[in-house]
Amino acid sequence: MNLVVKILLGALAAVVLTFILLIAAVTLIFEPNDYRPLLVRAVEDATGRDFSLEGDLGLKLLPCCGVSVGRATLGNPPEFPAEPLVSVDSALVSVKIWPLISRRDVQVGTISLEGADVRLMKLADGTGNWEFAEVQSETETDAESPISSLTIEGLQIHNGSVRYRDLATQETYAAQDIDVTTGPIGGNDAIPVSLSLRASDEVNNTTADVRLDTYLKMDGDLLRLESTTLAVSAAGEVIPTGKAGIDLKAVEISYDLASSSGQVTGIAADLALPGSTLATTAEVSFSSQTVTASGNFDVREADLRELLAAVPDAAFEPADDQALRSLRGSGRWSATSDRAEITNLNLQLDESSISGNLAITDFDSGAALLKLQINRIDLDRYQSADSVPAPASAAEPIEIPFDLFAELPIEAELQFDQLQASGIELQDLQLMLKNRPGVMSVTVAASLLNGRLTLSGSGNPAAANPALNGKLELVNLSPRQALAALDETFETADPNALTNLSGTASWLLRPRSIEFSDMQWTLDETRLAGSFGLKDFARPEIVFNVQLDRMDLDRYLAPESESAATDSKEAEIPADTIRELNLNGRLSANSLKIADLQLTNLAAGVTAAAGVLTLEPLTANLYGGAYNGRIRIDASGAQSQLSLDQELKSVQLSELLPALLQSDRLAGSVSLKLSGSGIGSTQTELLQALSGDFNFNLADGLYRGMDIAYEIENAQALLKRSARPETPDRRETPIQALAFSGRMVDGVLRSDNLKAEIPHLILKGAGGVNLIERTLDYQLNAKVLKSATNTADSVWRSLAGNTIPLTIKGEMSAPKVGVNMQGLIVETVKEKARNALLKALGTGDSAGPPDSEAAAVGTAADTATSTDKPSDQAETTDAPVEEQEAEPPKPEDLLKEGLRNLFKKPDQ
Repeated sequence: MNLVVKILLGALAAVVLTFILLIAAVTLIFEPNDYRPLLVRAVEDATGRDFSLEGDLGLKLLPCCGVSVGRATLGNPPEFPAEPLVSVDSALVSVKIWPLISRRDVQVGTISLEGADVRLMKLADGTGNWEFAEVQSETETDAESPISSLTIEGLQIHNGSVRYRDLATQETYAAQDIDVTTGPIGGNDAIPVSLSLRASDEVNNTTADVRLDTYLKMDGDLLRLESTTLAVSAAGEVIPTGKAGIDLKAVEISYDLASSSGQVTGIAADLALPGSTLATTAEVSFSSQTVTASGNFDVREADLRELLAAVPDAAFEPADDQALRSLRGSGRWSATSDRAEITNLNLQLDESSISGNLAITDFDSGAALLKLQINRIDLDRYQSADSVPAPASAAEPIEIPFDLFAELPIEAELQFDQLQASGIELQDLQLMLKNRPGVMSVTVAASLLNGRLTLSGSGNPAAANPALNGKLELVNLSPRQALAALDETFETADPNALTNLSGTASWLLRPRSIEFSDMQWTLDETRLAGSFGLKDFARPEIVFNVQLDRMDLDRYLAPESESAATDSKEAEIPADTIRELNLNGRLSANSLKIADLQLTNLAAGVTAAAGVLTLEPLTANLYGGAYNGRIRIDASGAQSQLSLDQELKSVQLSELLPALLQSDRLAGSVSLKLSGSGIGSTQTELLQALSGDFNFNLADGLYRGMDIAYEIENAQALLKRSARPETPDRRETPIQALAFSGRMVDGVLRSDNLKAEIPHLILKGAGGVNLIERTLDYQLNAKVLKSATNTADSVWRSLAGNTIPLTIKGEMSAPKVGVNMQGLIVETVKEKARNALLKALGTGDSAGPPDSEAAAVGTAADTATSTDKPSDQAETTDAPVEEQEAEPPKPEDLLKEGLRNLFKKPDQ
């Protein structure tokens, strides 16, 4: 073997042997645990906290010198819970001896910490257990440090944790499963760092997994992170969508410790949400005073419906299953310390294109600037599938949030080429809002329903009584199209009704109410004026005062075919609707047509509250007379209660009946009073239960279609078997007076005191009017007046003083009047028997004395009289009476009168 090689090997063997002997000597002589008390005392003196080393200290000599520590804990101050601030399951650190001895270089090997646990706490006064009292060194020296450099091969932390707890609020946050791995520390090269952990928010039951990889470099005061990647995946209650993830990359992150400023360049981030991904790029610079950032964003494809479905207890679901299925687009964003802005916005939401700019120009004041243009959108598709509104809480009234705008400078402009809402299509819609301290202005303009709407106004939302007011203008709008959008089957009797609405009005908007005043509108051919408003949005009270010039309401009712179909069903009282009504208004009209009735000078008051609807007063001029009424429906109980008072004065039946019953058979001046009340759930039930009083008077009447004189003559001819009288050209009967009163019972107007006068006859009787079936049924006795003996007609002369039974039956629109033949025969037999008896008694006057039955007939007061004359000369007033004898009756006349009374019918 070469000598040199032998020498070298020998030297190496000697060194190795010496090193082994040295290690053996150190191991046998040096015991690290002997220094445990010194180490514990040194730490406690430095920190002022309890420190313990529960495990053994170990000495590591190969491959280099190192020390291992078992479990170690550092305690809390006395005012904190008795648990450690920091604990470590084990730790290992090594130092290379030769560089330290030869060059004063400290070269530390990999520092390893296992199970490091840090528990941070804060008291109610803000004191933290991580705060240490300042330690003053006993001696100070300016001597040069004996260490020339320090390097660490790496740092490894496994299974670490950090926990923070606020002892006052019990808010707790934690980071667990912390793993940190670094490359060499202390050289000129960037330090590779890898970090992973699981963060948790125990208060909100939220967790996040975090992974960070970067290269850390320190150059003086400049800290740089290069080629940084960050991945965060979070889930829990604090995340609106339940879960979210972000992947971020940055070319460089730099921070100058001296100036507290820095920048981030080359940011590329992807935000992942359920059904959606948002990509963005950014460049950021910041300092202690300002932050500036800008970049681009790209919504690649988002299913907003899936995003909403991921929100726990989501309360919104669009009515259209295909709505919110697709969102994509891009834009540019920028932000500073006090503002943020999105420009070049270009989004596609389903079939709608949205473009424009929006910005928050001042974070402190919330000032905003918005300018968007939408080509078309159907808002009906995006309405909630659950259209039933939640009931308003009495404790939380519905208000316009003027206070939000009081200090919020905002300027917004929205342009819709086409917008669909509630079935109504708006075109070229412009919405403009400007709000500056002390003044807000708003403008709305749109084409809709074949016309144009313009609204403008202004006000001060910060005033003590905030309000906005302005003008509303409608030009050629079609209400028919609006109603058709709400109900496709809507029809009117006149297809040209509801085709044009134009006019102007002033409007006033307050926090809880809105009012339209100075209305000057034209609906078709009707002019409307007055006011309309809602007093309370939570439970709207509708108030109105509307005046019409003329209106034909029949044009706006359903066609007759539909009305007939509706009438065939039982009409129910709309109790539910009445309970919801809250009205207080007045309507007046110069001329109003309804149900073919022509009313003039109509005035109607309407109130509704707490389930009670009242129409009072109701006044109008009606066919030469007047109408006055009151109607009250109480629907607050299980069944509706109706009460009414109705009065007609001097109304001409010749005009009223053709419109009301399509009948022209009866003419005259009628006066009627009707009052009553009833209870029921349907119209029929109310009529059947209706009870009350009525009073009816007719003057100067004429009944067409029946000549009672002819019918009596015809009946007389049948009894005598003589030739029937000639049929008159015009069958009609004058009614000089008619009066009756009575009670309403079970839907029938019953009267036992009907009195009437027609030429040569006084009629008395009883019967009723069935309001449900609209029929008449009266039994009458017609007494032929004594004055009939003065007529040229022999029939009337022969009937003078006789009683003729009549009937009135049938429908109210076409009643039938006839002679009761059976009754007439009975009366004739009784009359003959009476005359024979009187003749046998020797009176010699079958005609008898003046008829005391010719009593007053007209009005209930019976204040007017008339003289019994032939029909062609009669001058009849409301209460005609039979002419009386001028002289006192003689004894024989009294006897005759008594005998006549014996043979009279009980109701005579």
